[in-house]
Amino acid sequence: GEVMNIQELIRTASWLTTEEIMLRPLVQLDSVPTLEEQRVHAESEIGIFTDAAAIAIACGYVDPRSVFLSATASEDDLRAAHGRCRYLAETQEELRTLDALVGPYLPEGYLEDIAIRVDPTGHGAFTPENIPMFARLIRRTNNLAVRALFLPFDLDGDLSRQAKDAFSLVKKIRSDLPCMLHAFCFEGLMKPLMQGDTELLHTLKMLASLNDTSLYASFFIS
Repeated sequence: GEVMNIQELIRTASWLTTEEIMLRPLVQLDSVPTLEEQRVHAESEIGIFTDAAAIAIACGYVDPRSVFLSATASEDDLRAAHGRCRYLAETQEELRTLDALVGPYLPEGYLEDIAIRVDPTGHGAFTPENIPMFARLIRRTNNLAVRALFLPFDLDGDLSRQAKDAFSLVKKIRSDLPCMLHAFCFEGLMKPLMQGDTELLHTLKMLASLNDTSLYASFFIS
């Protein structure tokens, strides 16, 4: 994803509020946020995604459930950020790494809440076709519980259609895993939405209100 500058973020957040859509912006951070950025992040109830543990740790002013750190970070970095974020896993190997890594930190009977990326376009390790496989993998871990889903979009395709399908997929994964879902993120939709895709706007409004009555999760777009 592209990194959004702070002016764009302020504009986006206030526009979502004006439109009364129950969506939260999720931004990718590639550097430690400045004080001004921190203030805007805190006011806008945003989510944060980053590849760097130092950035996740610096985002302590945001609820750790809304800070996502890629599990591609080194094991030392993943350990350093433990408790400050949710790890985002995309592969079976990352699930295994996280399962082993978090064990020592967890009180008896507790699980580590993580996010996974499930690719509706069929690329990547976790796809709609192999839900039974990754559901089984996750159930067999000792320490992991999926609480958030990231779904990338094909920006050349029909975004409204994809959004409806992605919402159905979120519901399906939630019941198939099964899991208590805290959050999900539709990736790549912020820009087309802000550029005036009205059909997408109507679809997301509808899905956001469905989410409010059925899933009760934080609905992010990035």
